[in-house]
Amino acid sequence: MFLKGLYILLLFSSVAAGISTFYIEARYVTPPSCITPGIPGSNISSPELCQKAQESQQKAHDLYIQNVSIIALAGAIIYFVIGFIIFANEQIFSYGFLLGSLFTLLYSLLRGLSSTNSIYTFVIIFVSLGIVIYTGYYRFLKQNKI
Repeated sequence: MFLKGLYILLLFSSVAAGISTFYIEARYVTPPSCITPGIPGSNISSPELCQKAQESQQKAHDLYIQNVSIIALAGAIIYFVIGFIIFANEQIFSYGFLLGSLFTLLYSLLRGLSSTNSIYTFVIIFVSLGIVIYTGYYRFLKQNKI
């Protein structure tokens, strides 16, 4: 039981660690002209320029969130396929990959929910729901009927 839990944790953390290692988030940098508004003699741009800079940073962050969610979803689908096809006859590996894919899917779903794009959020939820229903029915319910 401990080995299966460790196996699931390692599968899940491998995707999260890979994303954080190879797809680094851009850091938010406040333009120097936006830091000290209202101080006489400082080179301050208009509030509109500061607002545009903040909006472009927010768009870049939203794109990063969506890309991380897509990469994690792809990792979950790869683990899912490996668990169903390659290790179909080996129970510990099969359940490890399936549960690892479900935890990775949960990570993808949580990252996707923080996106401001509602269509993207719907698609992520719909794909996640499809994978969970398929896993639950074909792996756990249909296997018990045989």
